[in-house]
Amino acid sequence: MNLPEHIPRHRRTGIQLLVWLGIIIVLGVAMLIRYRLIEPAAVAQACDAGVQSWSCGVRRLAILSFDRQQLGYIALIGSVLALLTRSGWIAWLSAVASVTGLVWYCFEPCAVGLVVSVLVLARSQVRKPYRETQQSAE
Repeated sequence: MNLPEHIPRHRRTGIQLLVWLGIIIVLGVAMLIRYRLIEPAAVAQACDAGVQSWSCGVRRLAILSFDRQQLGYIALIGSVLALLTRSGWIAWLSAVASVTGLVWYCFEPCAVGLVVSVLVLARSQVRKPYRETQQSAE
């Protein structure tokens, strides 16, 4: 993330850790939705029988997002956009979509999207401290 210069180094490190922690939290939520709402036959039968609950709504939205690899293509387009703009925020959003897509059966486009977005995100976090050390060495 391209953070402002006035933020102290220890706070910058904390923000960067929160970025990666956010991706891990999204991974956990995606796994929870997959293993508690998408895969169980009992939930599928209840939702197909016409039960109207929040879990059926979340299940329906999750299934629609990976039905035609839509989540994967969103992740892939987001990672290309992050690569072109070198934006840490776009890279983070693409990484979140990629992690979710990998858990929700969109393997091919989300794998590429995750690799590209994580590389852009890591580069955006390393770039400024590297420049600071280069300037102080001169």
